[in-house]
Amino acid sequence: MVVMPLAGFVVPTVPDDHETVVVNGVRYLWYNGVYYQRHPQGYLVVEPPPGSGPHDR
Repeated sequence: MVVMPLAGFVVPTVPDDHETVVVNGVRYLWYNGVYYQRHPQGYLVVEPPPGSGPHDR
């Protein structure tokens, strides 16, 4: 079973085949419907940004 991480969690890595997207001038990493931003301890799971369009699944 695959569990989707919830916003606010910090994960150590993101999958190698993630996409980099820029929404409203902010850079995100995106994979399988989950948005991430770099964090000192890894990657922070964030809510889909407003205006994220086709990546907001």
